[in-house]
Amino acid sequence: MNDTIFGIIIMVIGIVSTIAAIEDWDWFMDSRKARGLSNLIGRNGARVFYGIFGVVLLLIGMAGLFSFISWDF
Repeated sequence: MNDTIFGIIIMVIGIVSTIAAIEDWDWFMDSRKARGLSNLIGRNGARVFYGIFGVVLLLIGMAGLFSFISWDF
């Protein structure tokens, strides 16, 4: 049961990150951590990073949800 909940949480975070990057949400991109990345590589670079990061998190969450990997911490 814990693997399922953890997989779903990771997937939701990935979906939010990906949608925030695609839609260029100000509240997301102006947050403290995203602003630091935006200052470093530019806003469009940060959007690309968060889009790729979101897809990776989505895939990791799906793998955990379907028990391809184990979350033994």
